[in-house]
Amino acid sequence: PDWRKSAHKVTHSVVVGGWRPEVGSAGRLGAVLVGLPDGSGGWRYAGRVGSGLAGTAGEALAVRLRPLSRDDSPFVDDVPSIDAVGTTWVQPRVVIEVRALELTGQHRLRQPAYLGVRTDLVPADLVGTRIYNQRDGEFQTSLGPVFTNLLLADEINRAPAKTQSALLEAMQDFAVTADGVTRPLPDPF
Repeated sequence: PDWRKSAHKVTHSVVVGGWRPEVGSAGRLGAVLVGLPDGSGGWRYAGRVGSGLAGTAGEALAVRLRPLSRDDSPFVDDVPSIDAVGTTWVQPRVVIEVRALELTGQHRLRQPAYLGVRTDLVPADLVGTRIYNQRDGEFQTSLGPVFTNLLLADEINRAPAKTQSALLEAMQDFAVTADGVTRPLPDPF
């Protein structure tokens, strides 16, 4: 043929907020429930990822997640009951890379597949984090790279999901929320 159809899949870095066992197995990881930044310092549910977790990949991820158990969902919005049933909730500390067809208008990843753990990222990398200043005896916010007048973003479709999410908020609102505080971006941005 003169043409070839190929799906354009985008990678996203997402935080893991829970895991479900594989059907028929109580101990093996079958899927993880993931989220993206909500713009207010929390995590918004973005779907379930099961593809790519078979074998040693799932076993290695389960080892990271088991010590992070908690009693309730870390997501600020409600997780659909079909996804929540049987879920072991975890502290949102592990960032993974997934490939998906798209992020839908309902803020859900469409056909996501697990690619691996992002050991180079923690959830506060982009928008900033609070750092204790011993001299002043106070916490201060160290703003992330989005707080600049000129931000060169090469191949943004390959950027982590939180990078894409923060840039979309920045472009739409000319502000970014970190630690529950909305900060305007410098003019011009």
